[in-house]
Amino acid sequence: MNDFFQGKNVFILGASSDIGTRLAQMFAGRGAQVAGTYRNERSAAVLRKMKEIQLIRCDVASPESIHRMAADYGKLGVKWDIFISCVGLLEPIGRFFSVNFDQW
Repeated sequence: MNDFFQGKNVFILGASSDIGTRLAQMFAGRGAQVAGTYRNERSAAVLRKMKEIQLIRCDVASPESIHRMAADYGKLGVKWDIFISCVGLLEPIGRFFSVNFDQW
């Protein structure tokens, strides 16, 4: 069976979240190469067991951490085919262009 995700590069921001972990496992299981972020070592433990998943430390609440993550991802020399964000809060609630993006 030829899987659509075979050979695709997937980037998951927040790969160590519950949803991100499950997505990373699913994509890797279907033949994708997965890169994703984690906030702490404890949350990354499950993903570290899979050789198809490359992890990059990042705390999205820190602009410096985001810049380091972007540089580290650039060093991998791949471009993503699929980007998924599994970070953030449900607040602030409002019209997309009216709310402060940094508050998410």
